[in-house]
Amino acid sequence: MSSISIMDRDIDIYRMLASGASTKDYLYNTYRKVVLKIKHNNLAENSDPSKKAKTGEDAFFRRLWVLKKNGYLDSRRYQIRGNKGHYVLYVLTEISEGILCREAGFEQETIRRTLPRVTHVAHDLQVTDVVRAIKREGGGVPYEFMINDEDWQRKTAQKKKQSFSDLFVTVRLNIGGKEQSGQFHIEIDNNTIAPLYVKEKVRKMIHPTFILCTISKRKDNLRNFFKNAYDEAIDSKIEKHPDKNLKNVYFALTSDFCASS
Repeated sequence: MSSISIMDRDIDIYRMLASGASTKDYLYNTYRKVVLKIKHNNLAENSDPSKKAKTGEDAFFRRLWVLKKNGYLDSRRYQIRGNKGHYVLYVLTEISEGILCREAGFEQETIRRTLPRVTHVAHDLQVTDVVRAIKREGGGVPYEFMINDEDWQRKTAQKKKQSFSDLFVTVRLNIGGKEQSGQFHIEIDNNTIAPLYVKEKVRKMIHPTFILCTISKRKDNLRNFFKNAYDEAIDSKIEKHPDKNLKNVYFALTSDFCASS
């Protein structure tokens, strides 16, 4: 591992990886859209755009290799189910995380740089999509937000046995010269655990919770399950019934939440 000169393109790569693990194709395609937007006129004058794009792809992938070799990126290969090939996910390292904080003003607690376990990779990529959706939608609004993932919540928690959400979001805005803030949890549901377990986890959360489901039927089933549990808690004679905390739980599809429109 050695020190290399950091290019503007490297900072762009680090920015994209701040939301979480990504494939090289996602990184290149996202980067290329930015390049095309900035250099539209230059590309329009190119006599062979397809050749230039291909050369750009080779150079980009070679740069990822250089960054990985020198300790600025980490990666892991994952097998596609059914032995249908593999893909590689890239994440930031402590070195590139520090550069991103110094050069681009990122806060360390908002950066996700953990390579997911094989059994959790699909869920982790969905969490990454949700983070990107929040950043995309919040890019032009007059308020600040901070996103902390489950790993960061566990690191900073005072009570290690408390319930941790996939994402914990803090929103800050200024109204009449006074700063106000609000917090909420986000849970991404893959239809892999029983509704009872989901309820047990969510009812321990002290802020409003959004449960994002990948399947419409699952969303409806969970919503009905939570409603019945809450109604039974209200009808019971137990004053501090834990299911009364299910009042501020909201449901949506992950696809709707992450839609660019």
